[in-house]
Order: sequence, then structure tokens, then C-alpha cells
Amino acid sequence: MGQLLILAKPRETHPRLEPFLVSPFLAIFMEGESRYPDFVLARREKLVLFAAVDTRRFGVASFDDTTREATDASQYPEFDLAARRFLGDIEPRDRDWLG
Repeated sequence: MGQLLILAKPRETHPRLEPFLVSPFLAIFMEGESRYPDFVLARREKLVLFAAVDTRRFGVASFDDTTREATDASQYPEFDLAARRFLGDIEPRDRDWLG
């Protein structure tokens, strides 16, 4: 639960994010043959902003309502970068840059 404490500040630092915030729910994220659960924090059409608990990062992915699976995920080392990507303020980066 400590990982989700970041939700207290998005309203102040990213007011445009507020209309997209959802009650956090688990979704299955797909990466190659791997499947892992992560928490979805915000949703805009098929795009989701999520907290990757295992890596302690945040990311953006495409979400499928039918399968409740997320694909094409990009993770960022900071919430701010993931939120800006989710809102369309920055373009996706290479995985190498994400380190």
C-alpha cells in the first residue's frame, strides 16, 4: 500500500490528470511471454497509467477491456515522467533511456 501514497500529490502537480484517475485496480501486463500484475491508477480511453510494484516505477500501457490485459508498456523512473507521457506532453522514449 505504501507504493500508492504518491496519489496524494497528482492533483497538485498534475491537475490535468484528475479527470482520468480511477480507483486503483490490478491488471495483467504482458511483456513477451511474461505476465505480471500491476496497479492501474488512471485511464484515458485505451491508455492506462500504472504503478509497477516490483520495479518501483510508473508506466503507460495500452489496455484491453475484454481481456483486462495491458500491452506495449513503457516504464519511467519517476511518476512525473509517466504522468506527462500519459497526458501526451512527452513522446515515448527508448527503453535504453529508461535504464
